[in-house]
Amino acid sequence: RDYVFCLCSTPALSHFCASSSDYGTSEMPLGTKAFEVSKSQFTMDIGLDYSRNGGELQYRYIKPQVIFEEDIRSRTATDVTFWWVSGGHPVFVSQQCEQPAGNKQGFQMKRVFLSTDYVRLPIVFNRGVCGDAPPKPASWERQFQIARALGKLFPDETVRVDLYDGKDGKVFFSEFTFTTAGCWRTFSPTLADGLLWALAHHELPPAVASPTYIQRVLADRSWVLLSLDEEGFLIRNASSGHPSPVDMCSTLESFGSDNKSKQRLFDKCISNARDVKGSALRCLVYRGTDQDMIAFGVDRASQDVASRGNLNLCEKNLPARR
Repeated sequence: RDYVFCLCSTPALSHFCASSSDYGTSEMPLGTKAFEVSKSQFTMDIGLDYSRNGGELQYRYIKPQVIFEEDIRSRTATDVTFWWVSGGHPVFVSQQCEQPAGNKQGFQMKRVFLSTDYVRLPIVFNRGVCGDAPPKPASWERQFQIARALGKLFPDETVRVDLYDGKDGKVFFSEFTFTTAGCWRTFSPTLADGLLWALAHHELPPAVASPTYIQRVLADRSWVLLSLDEEGFLIRNASSGHPSPVDMCSTLESFGSDNKSKQRLFDKCISNARDVKGSALRCLVYRGTDQDMIAFGVDRASQDVASRGNLNLCEKNLPARR
């Protein structure tokens, strides 16, 4: 009664479970029917090369097999917590913030991103976010130590270390994930991905990437896109601040009519952004009627990123309308 039988030879693809104590749409009591269904599913799964499904090549080297694991659901306080570790350094954390409902699994529910010192971060991945972060788990510091120790096994990689918070103070290890969502989903803002890349490629020293640093750069809005109408007046609902030039220039892609024009706008934007990267506040002006684009820097930037201070500063310093 303490074990659940799951076919896991193809991770995240088939999750048929047979349990002696639970019954649901995807579970059934152990017995003849469960055995026959399991055998049929297993026969299909065991011959499948999962690495070809989404280009996740690491699965090519994992031998397909059936694993019997202890059912720890009654011993955990929360669903699986995702620790994003890069270059052996824990960067940020994704925690479930929605109460379980039906047969939904943790990765299907709303999640909230937090810094390693449990401050909420403005990151969204593939699911919705909750209004409030859940209470800080009692095992948080222990989880941090485990994630850091395990992450050091992969000093040149970005890996997601998945952990469970146990009710008795224990921490249960779930798995290593190297290609979250098969790399089909992306972070918003894109800068979150950039931080992981920089740490894995040793472009950003771990000593610099403190929780305070991560919070500050993700909240930064010193890259400002100013969108003008045909008469040169600001279109406020199409103008905004961003934490990185890539995030700023990505918004311009929506003005392209096809992939080629979208890429051309993005490349031109990045080229302009390089010219002002040394300024405290970087303003890029785009006029959609003729796709004209210029960039200029301002020596100071608003510290109140929650306000529209930087947008106002850029607008105030706009070159004379042409």
